[in-house]
Amino acid sequence: MEFVDGSDLTNYMKANEGSNHIEKVRKLGGQLISSIKYLHEFSIAHLDLNPNNIMLTRDEENVKLIDLGISRRLESVKHTISQQFTPRYQSPGQIRGQLSTKADIWSFGCVLLHFATGIRPYANVKI
Repeated sequence: MEFVDGSDLTNYMKANEGSNHIEKVRKLGGQLISSIKYLHEFSIAHLDLNPNNIMLTRDEENVKLIDLGISRRLESVKHTISQQFTPRYQSPGQIRGQLSTKADIWSFGCVLLHFATGIRPYANVKI
């Protein structure tokens, strides 16, 4: 397992709140989608993409996708319990127990929206 000397995306966003960092969003978002694509090439769904599971290296130039604890090979997933996931980043299908790579793509969009705007997904909804 690789040691990542840095912090998670949640802490980065808190430390840089209000700053215009769209270029950083573009760069790190591109790296994140590459990581997701790599998992999907092996039919693995991460299933818990959220800012706490995305590490930035100390120089804040690279992302590392972490916490594959509930990741599954798609052909081995029959159903799931929605409480295992971070609700704000969970896809509608995932909430209903329908898992596919689409769940990760939805979560990626929620993470990117939060990263770009500073607004948590469903901020006005009590979860």
